[in-house]
Amino acid sequence: MSCYPKNNCGSNASVNCNNTDSVTYTGQQLQCTGINCGDSLSVVLQKLDAKYCEILSIIQNCNTTTTSTTLAPVPCASPFAQLLKENPPSN
Repeated sequence: MSCYPKNNCGSNASVNCNNTDSVTYTGQQLQCTGINCGDSLSVVLQKLDAKYCEILSIIQNCNTTTTSTTLAPVPCASPFAQLLKENPPSN
């Protein structure tokens, strides 16, 4: 499936590319994040942030199961979980 966005900074010099709403994702649908062809960069960043927060919450609570349909369980002893617990992100 091809996606042809209505506005794309790279191919249309007349498009205002001064904000993240002007940049469009044109790749295949990304199942785990819900990012779709045609999403603006603003929407892509919001979706990535939501997934990051979901993963961080699971790790901080050290859950071994999750109700998410897209995330696999993250064991508390995994290196990734330990790294985030030892170095939590700043807000």
